[in-house]
Amino acid sequence: MFETLDFRPLPGLSSPHLQMLFATYSPAGEEPQSKPLYVRLTDGDQLCCQVSTPLQWQPHEATVVLLHGLGGCHLSPYMIRLSRKFYQIGSRVVRINLRGCGSGAGLNKKTYTSGDSQDVLTVLHQVKKESPLSSIHLMGFSLGGNIILKLAGELGEKAGNYIDRMIAICPALDLLQSIEIIQKRENRLYHRYYLTNILKQAPKWVNKRYFKSMRELDENVTAPLWGYANALDYYKKCSSLQFIPEIRVPCDLLFAADDPFIDHQTLYQIKLSETSKAWLSQKGSHMGFIGRDSKNRGIYWMDEYLLEWMFQPALRPNFTLEQCQSLGLKRSQTG
Repeated sequence: MFETLDFRPLPGLSSPHLQMLFATYSPAGEEPQSKPLYVRLTDGDQLCCQVSTPLQWQPHEATVVLLHGLGGCHLSPYMIRLSRKFYQIGSRVVRINLRGCGSGAGLNKKTYTSGDSQDVLTVLHQVKKESPLSSIHLMGFSLGGNIILKLAGELGEKAGNYIDRMIAICPALDLLQSIEIIQKRENRLYHRYYLTNILKQAPKWVNKRYFKSMRELDENVTAPLWGYANALDYYKKCSSLQFIPEIRVPCDLLFAADDPFIDHQTLYQIKLSETSKAWLSQKGSHMGFIGRDSKNRGIYWMDEYLLEWMFQPALRPNFTLEQCQSLGLKRSQTG
């Protein structure tokens, strides 16, 4: 089921914990110039996305849409790095903030959830309406990966109206399983980190109440706010695993075997659609991937992989492989 990824962690960074720490706290550099895109949702809430459009970009050229993970926003380090790098190579980039996140704080009556696929669809609809000839390449990270997989599965054949290609990086597949894993004693520091970030994004719903776990938060805040019977009902209905077989657009799923929170073997429970492909690296942790491949490019291997994925001939016909490789080397100099 899985294709092998050519990733080698940097010397001294083979530990999944060090991979995550380095990726989370290393400087991300400056974000590209951007303008806010306000998207009104059907229930009256709004999202605020950040759109970075290079001067030379043409309406028929590609748009890269990035969706952050749990507790993140458009200013998460990986969102900044990737938006800048795609912008530098001439692609328009849309960074989606889920409800209440980033520049969209205060525009919502509800918190975001792990199943906000319809919110993402509303963004894609607006982007396509404004630039109908632009191909959309959708990338979701962790929780964002779960959301875009759920969306594509829900849409089935209709997904092609909005998405030309998609990739989910370290996506949560089974939300209950991921919650149980991250709440294990050995992951308590990560659990506290994510819980703290979530509570900061949802102060008016939390209302100074103390929650000792994400499961408790979902049971008492997320589930009732969104009309789910309880946390288990929420996790069951929003987990992407059940939707993946229905995906009909080109889709890649990227995993690391040593991911502390995501069990890639869960994917063996289903049969991938003909348009989907799963990739596995033995190392890399959860959205770490600090290292190199056989081409010995920059240390942010995940960034280089996604940039090359974007450069495939079907997506960027005006670039040769040699040009792509030279751009990759040039990019690695700036991190």
